[in-house]
Amino acid sequence: MLSMFDGALTGFGIVAGNYFMGVFSSSATISALVGAMVALAASSALAAYEAESTFEDAKRRDTASEDMVQVVSRVNERKRARLSVFYAVISHGLGPLPTLLAASVPFLFFPSREASVYSLSIMGLSVFVFGVYVGTQRKRNSLWYGVKYLLIVLIIAGFLLMTSAR
Repeated sequence: MLSMFDGALTGFGIVAGNYFMGVFSSSATISALVGAMVALAASSALAAYEAESTFEDAKRRDTASEDMVQVVSRVNERKRARLSVFYAVISHGLGPLPTLLAASVPFLFFPSREASVYSLSIMGLSVFVFGVYVGTQRKRNSLWYGVKYLLIVLIIAGFLLMTSAR
């Protein structure tokens, strides 16, 4: 789920940066979003692999001498651990793709300037929904979490607006 959030913020940054810099080329924006998809997928997958592998290595080192029943149990546990690592790599690697794909879709159907507004709206909504999800998981005010996460997007937009030189 966190990598979806990364995808949404990255997509927002790319589209907003292009918009505020006056870059209204659908192909340039789509190319940047595709590049971000590949880079974030690889980065998220590698981070998940390292985190899961490190955790499994630490668990293995914590085991002392074992009898035969424990050895068989440990072998089965290692198989489950490998499957867990594989699942984490796939889910984290694919995580940024939905939000970055959603950011790309308007550029396929609308002129670039208009597509940018639609794309930014999609990314803002994605970040808000992610914030609501986090708030719900933490058993806090989910609407407030959505607003807080949306404020992050507005801060990014403000920074990009201030730093764009026209």
